[in-house]
Amino acid sequence: MEIQVSKLREALKLLDPVVPKKAMVKSIGYVYLGNGRAMATDLEIAVKVDLPEASEKMLIPVMAALDFLETIPGHRMVTVTVKGKNVVLTSGSMEAEYTTEDPEDFPPIERGDFEHDAVLNGEALVKALVTVWDCSAKEDTRVVLHGVCLTTGDDIAAVGADGFQLAVEKIQGKLPGDKPLIIPREAVRFIERLWSKAAAPDLTGVETPAQLAMAKRPIRLEYNSDALQLHFGRVTMLIKLTQGTFPNYSQLIPSSFTSSVTVWAEDFKRVLKAVGKLAKHSSGITRLEWSEEKLKVSARAEEYGSSSGSIGAKCTSPGKIAFNITYLENWLAPLQGEVTISMSKADAPGLFSHRNSIRVIMPMYVAWDGDGGAKTEATAEPVEPTDEAGDVPGDVPNDTPTDEVGETTNEPGIDEGTENEPVPGTSKPKRTRKPKVPVLN
Repeated sequence: MEIQVSKLREALKLLDPVVPKKAMVKSIGYVYLGNGRAMATDLEIAVKVDLPEASEKMLIPVMAALDFLETIPGHRMVTVTVKGKNVVLTSGSMEAEYTTEDPEDFPPIERGDFEHDAVLNGEALVKALVTVWDCSAKEDTRVVLHGVCLTTGDDIAAVGADGFQLAVEKIQGKLPGDKPLIIPREAVRFIERLWSKAAAPDLTGVETPAQLAMAKRPIRLEYNSDALQLHFGRVTMLIKLTQGTFPNYSQLIPSSFTSSVTVWAEDFKRVLKAVGKLAKHSSGITRLEWSEEKLKVSARAEEYGSSSGSIGAKCTSPGKIAFNITYLENWLAPLQGEVTISMSKADAPGLFSHRNSIRVIMPMYVAWDGDGGAKTEATAEPVEPTDEAGDVPGDVPNDTPTDEVGETTNEPGIDEGTENEPVPGTSKPKRTRKPKVPVLN
């Protein structure tokens, strides 16, 4: 086959992350070309990219081919030929020949047995999945929490939870069916990457540049109980869904409050940055106190001192509560405009809201000035959600907070600390902290 270098290069770059580096089945260590498509799979996720020029069936080593194609100007043509058990790429005076596998060994990834289908605003869907992603469990010890839940029905939302925080992002639209879809964490990252590089607008009725700029980019979903297939642009993505029952998250969202405070996200980020260094030297403890028209944010570390800052706020009544700064930073990072924190008491989950999204975060139990007497900061008594019979469900998870998505912090945060770990610059050990009460179990 003959194809423009830039077109083949683009297709291979889209598929490269899906190709396993150490394939248990030899054939899936390659990209499949044929039937007008380029395809790759790790047996959990499969991606197909429309490539009409791919008329002959073959397997091509993606990394080696990309290295070769990067040396050739994108406007040139490359000829790809099967030669016995090898594949040959030729462009002008440049040629590369690779040993490959039989394309007939590549596993079939076509599905035609989906029960439901729907079309959603792709921007809204992907944004919601990515927003709640950082709240899903980083470890797979609790499989159903190691992914993002996409609810079905007339009121849909993306939900992520790890036992200490819960995020819900509402999405406009409807998805037929009565069983939520649990999308694995890794699949959500692939969706985000492919969407950013391959999404295409709906050009129906588009006649002017202004209409093109405003055109929506849809995603078509096909799904049943075990698989979800997404179509957008020239990409089709097939995902093996996580099996299990996602917890009833709605019963864990607080509904009554004694106080709330509303501030501008930009101001909140600025003051958190000011106290962040000290907070992270004190297990992430960040104190929030508000009254009248001010929110005070403070942190203190026994060996370093204290720091605080105040920003303008709208308060319903005075309140004070403490949270791990990592959770606050992760929540605020993508937000702009007004955000609200609502609470009932200092040792109960706080509700964080911004437009159509909410987040529930467990607080840290701390000693406040004026509480009377020397008081050791510790976690609150466990008050876990119960099922209808009143029994405590499941085990308490123990996830470590992160600075960035997937990066573990050096501070124990609201989970179990490291016994006798010294504060930087001193020989004095930190106090060990027990796991905090899970917000979802």
